[in-house]
Amino acid sequence: MEKYNILNEDVYASANIDELTTIYSGKDKNTPIAILMCTDGEAGFIIENREYTIAKRQILIFGPHTVVERINKVREFKGGILYINERTLFDNIDNIIWENAFTLGQHPVITLNSTTQELFECYGRLFTLRLENRDRGYRTEVIALLLRALILELMHEVRNTDMQIETPGKSLIRQGDILFKRFIALLTSTEIKPRMVTWYAQELCVTPKYLSTTCKNVSGKSANTWINEFVVRDIHRLLKYSDRSIKEICDYLEFPNLSFFGKYVKAHLGHSPKEYRKRIKTMI
Repeated sequence: MEKYNILNEDVYASANIDELTTIYSGKDKNTPIAILMCTDGEAGFIIENREYTIAKRQILIFGPHTVVERINKVREFKGGILYINERTLFDNIDNIIWENAFTLGQHPVITLNSTTQELFECYGRLFTLRLENRDRGYRTEVIALLLRALILELMHEVRNTDMQIETPGKSLIRQGDILFKRFIALLTSTEIKPRMVTWYAQELCVTPKYLSTTCKNVSGKSANTWINEFVVRDIHRLLKYSDRSIKEICDYLEFPNLSFFGKYVKAHLGHSPKEYRKRIKTMI
């Protein structure tokens, strides 16, 4: 794979769009999020039975669960791809991603005006200059901040896209879509996340079965899966960035005991809390 590492293996850039069918084949569970920007020409993609074509001044977002069936209509395409590990993205942006995730999932193509494209190209040049200047200190920290700034700019464009959508339209949007957005908003805003679907269903005034079915229909994942993803994200952040002991994190997140917490972390992150903390603390 042609790539240019930015933050170890967590963030890397590439100019090879042909690799997208391999990366997003649906076979790998650890697929990154990709931002594909077209600066000239055009390219078409069949993604989960839907056709998307991007041309100059357009961006196409590939989520971690995207399946690219094939690439077609490539005509004098110029552009680049920025791949970001999902957990690295959440470390830098956290809840802002989730505020716009539904819109992004439904409308992955973003059209930029000429001024905005120039802004994104400036970020690209700044990334390149900072990466090439290896003698300056705080390289990793600066690159992480630049990444955060770039994604925030992108989220602004996503929000504008949401405001401009007329079909299905805000007044015509399905009730299931609304419930799912409310569910994600509740997960995002709840500091200590209960791990039972029942709690969220009560807060949203629906039955647990209806909430789970709706989440599955709208997003392809059950309510329980979404809850676990958010809880695991909080565990990762606390183990990586906080000075709290594992017992303190266990108590803070309201797990019943250390044994249960250890089994939960092992099941979702592949390591015990102590091993996982050591692993992520030593990663460059």
